[in-house]
Amino acid sequence: MHFADFSPYRYLTRTDVTAAHNIGWIEELSQLRIGVIDSLVPDLLERHYLDLVGNQTRGYHDCALCDETEIWIASGDQRIVLGAAELWIPDGDGDIFVAPDLVIHYIRAHLYRPADRFVSAVLRLPTTIPGWNGEHVAERLCARQT
Repeated sequence: MHFADFSPYRYLTRTDVTAAHNIGWIEELSQLRIGVIDSLVPDLLERHYLDLVGNQTRGYHDCALCDETEIWIASGDQRIVLGAAELWIPDGDGDIFVAPDLVIHYIRAHLYRPADRFVSAVLRLPTTIPGWNGEHVAERLCARQT
């Protein structure tokens, strides 16, 4: 599934969720913006995964860019396989970015360079994450759109 960066979120809803913006919905190499970013970005996404995760689905998506399947990360004391959920990330200014959880893999394995606004939001997570629950935010915003 591909959505343009900053387009309104609309994956599991019938209408746009205008408060949430898509980032990192990549299906082919031509959509991949490559570059170097702060190595804290994937580390912070992994560390705060359980607070950011929303819209968990039953099936898994493998990486469309490589042959790797069952891509695992560790968050706290849990091992998590990527490809079946979204990350709902507050930007600290009232907007929310929604990325497939595979964005962690895209950054690490394929040198994906997300938009600067997204990178800044992730780097601010230590200050914006207290009290954040991606699943509750996703449920609340998506319920308004169905």
